[in-house]
Amino acid sequence: MAAGYLSWNCARPIAKEYFQFWPDGEDMLWAKSCWAAVEKSGLAVYHTEQEEMVCLSYVGLLALFYQEFAWRLGVETYKPLSEDNITEIFYASLDEIDSGLVQLREALQDRFGLMELYRMTLLSVEAGRQGARIPSELASEYESCFTYGPESMGLPFERAFSFVNGAILHPEELCSVTIPRAR
Repeated sequence: MAAGYLSWNCARPIAKEYFQFWPDGEDMLWAKSCWAAVEKSGLAVYHTEQEEMVCLSYVGLLALFYQEFAWRLGVETYKPLSEDNITEIFYASLDEIDSGLVQLREALQDRFGLMELYRMTLLSVEAGRQGARIPSELASEYESCFTYGPESMGLPFERAFSFVNGAILHPEELCSVTIPRAR
């Protein structure tokens, strides 16, 4: 098999199955921005069918990352990941999932930096939750969080930040989903 590349145009139809957290599509905008980091890091390149499946799995892991962030922030999404989505994501072993989450987090942090990744994810979740708002208006609402750190805003902001920072990444410690039993 020749080398392949999973561009956003190819990943988008899959992402639409996962990213249904908000009716206005704010989550898809976030996913598109993040997919650029996946591409830049080389995680979207494959040489075998098995590697192609790993590339495809990053779409689901990105959705899991987003949902977990919202959950730790204390925000209930309009529509969480479906049982089928969760089963697809956790089809791989827990070690593979954990490794994929670590690689994804590293790619996102390499591209955006820790605080910008936190900022853009927080603003996306809040924009989706609150509906259409002017981005600058929304950002000013959370300015102390970005200036003085998540701890200045309280525990939910700290929990979301610790997840982005990688403090808790193992799938068994995810809070927003129940991991399906092994088959």
